[in-house]
Amino acid sequence: MPLSPFVQDRINNLNGIDLKLVTALDNASKMMESLLELKDPAIVLSPDETDTKKQVFQKSVLEFHQNLHTSVTQLIDEIKLYKVPVNISVKKNVGQDDEKLNAAWKALKDVVEN
Repeated sequence: MPLSPFVQDRINNLNGIDLKLVTALDNASKMMESLLELKDPAIVLSPDETDTKKQVFQKSVLEFHQNLHTSVTQLIDEIKLYKVPVNISVKKNVGQDDEKLNAAWKALKDVVEN
């Protein structure tokens, strides 16, 4: 059974958000790994290795925050779509009330005249 375009778009967007969150977790893992290597007294690093680890740490922190921010923003947008009332796209029968009122007046007039 094929999905409607709206549902398929929602699934694709949620898949993209999921990938961003997985990437953010990967960045957090790299961040913690490089921090552990920098702070562990048992690991002796040369100055070049220390600079490289610091750059990896800074890059991982930056990418983590960017991916997390993007994911949260996109997820909020998706949630807003689900909060829209279902009947917002349904066209209302605007003239129906007047037709019923006129029919009721006509029926009342017929009763009074007879």
